[in-house]
Amino acid sequence: EKVAFDAPSTFYGDIQRRAFTFTVPKNYDIHEHAIVVKVESADGDISKGTAVCVSGIQLVTGRYPSMYEWQAQSAEVYAGTMPIDGLEFGNGHGLIQVARDRKTFDIGGIVDVKFNSYIRATQGINLGGNGNGQWGHAHFRDGNLGVGFYIHNASGWHFNTFG
Repeated sequence: EKVAFDAPSTFYGDIQRRAFTFTVPKNYDIHEHAIVVKVESADGDISKGTAVCVSGIQLVTGRYPSMYEWQAQSAEVYAGTMPIDGLEFGNGHGLIQVARDRKTFDIGGIVDVKFNSYIRATQGINLGGNGNGQWGHAHFRDGNLGVGFYIHNASGWHFNTFG
């Protein structure tokens, strides 16, 4: 289904809200299908001031928008019926997501990350983004040199008891 809208004023830089309605088929299975909304622009050029920006899509079930029905949405996330790769808090201030490599988990955002309780890392901590056992890896253990911190840098493993 295609829906066309008139172009907004480029002279005044109007921001216009557009809406359209579609009905999800009754045979829709959330485990087998995805709903894709594709936005196209006939003359989308940032240098001309004719680019299209989508600030959000609001899905509505009945009379209630699902993205603002936090109890229903969070229940779907927790139950695994709404697959997600990440959560954003405070307009980019905090972000928790599956990393692009699909092997790690990212915590970040535009503010510092603070932990108010202990961090338990059973396999060590990687500083600098490299893999386990590579440059930047650090762990505390009872190793072959004794109990202490083992740090890996460009010249290999180093041991420090800090005592």
